Amino acid sequence: MNTTTFWRKQRPTENESPLVGPEVGEATPIVWAIVQHDLEAFVHIANLYQSLVQPVPLLDPSLLYDILRHDQAEMLDEYIKRTGDGIDIPAAQQSSETEPAPLATNDENKPYLGLCIHGKKRIDLAKKNDPNAAGVDGTMDPPLLSRAIREKATAVITYLASERPLAAYRHYASTNSDSKAIWFKRLGIDKGGELEKWLPSWLGWTPNGLRESPLSAAILSDDLNLIQLVAKLDPKLMTQCLQLEYVALK
Repeated sequence: MNTTTFWRKQRPTENESPLVGPEVGEATPIVWAIVQHDLEAFVHIANLYQSLVQPVPLLDPSLLYDILRHDQAEMLDEYIKRTGDGIDIPAAQQSSETEPAPLATNDENKPYLGLCIHGKKRIDLAKKNDPNAAGVDGTMDPPLLSRAIREKATAVITYLASERPLAAYRHYASTNSDSKAIWFKRLGIDKGGELEKWLPSWLGWTPNGLRESPLSAAILSDDLNLIQLVAKLDPKLMTQCLQLEYVALK
């Protein structure tokens, strides 16, 4: 299941959309499904991983990175339902003033599911042994929305502005019993619960302590379509940006 194959994308014709993500590389079967934008294959392979005598964990930061790079919103929905990934759990616990659930032990030797680009594995994106730990340089990942904006993943950004991420995290919490799912349940996954209250902030829709907002991140991308999309999805961001600038100038 961890065998990689070499792939190369066919360049689009004049009437087709430009390529998204890298053009060549090596990939495991599930990443190949992402590269091919094949949702059916992605779901089938994920089910196959889970059905093995020793299930292959789907949770892999590098896999999430590939989904964002290729702007696959439907795959992200499936990924969240199966892993509950995409939230900085320690920061979320701090902001919601909740205690962490008991830690679960992870397999240190779990297979690498990520993408190889020009023969190099993205080990810088793989958090070994603890999926909620800081990155290799000791920093935490930015919010999922910020990462999507950085990748100019417009379909994912639109997905994150919808009700679907909340439904996906609720599904994960209700169908799993690991420490993360327990924490979500303790937090409250019902309508009007704390998960619904805090999720937009955890995904990155609110300005952070450095007065950075999704709109300011979109502006830094120097992509007018992206700026217009973010402003349209959450019109109050423009007012928030102006207020933050006013406070900064006082």
